[in-house]
Amino acid sequence: MSFVRETDDGHQLRLLSLREQVEPSGLVESDHVSLIAMYHGQLVKFLGRILAIDTNDKALQQLAYSLVGTAMVFYIENNTIRHLSPGLLETEADVERLIDGLVTYAIAAVQAEGQRSEADRDAGRCR
Repeated sequence: MSFVRETDDGHQLRLLSLREQVEPSGLVESDHVSLIAMYHGQLVKFLGRILAIDTNDKALQQLAYSLVGTAMVFYIENNTIRHLSPGLLETEADVERLIDGLVTYAIAAVQAEGQRSEADRDAGRCR
């Protein structure tokens, strides 16, 4: 979450990176899909292992994207958040509180998916 504390230069780099994703210029040698695929694959594998769910499960894939998306809003909309919610991301304590909250939300989402998956497996056994 270090990007939350970025300087103006960091903000410009973030915007350039996002712009390259939306409208590739060809000047940046980056295979964004492969990079995201690597991280997404690692997260899905981890989640699948702890939840005992097949990594091809659509709900597991959705969970992985949702967890990343929850943090990404603070990356993409950093300036907007600072404008709309002054004091939310200003100090180290604010950022630590944000991280604690995101971890709490992520644990709840993972547990909910585990319960959903278990209920689906139980329903399948009863048929």
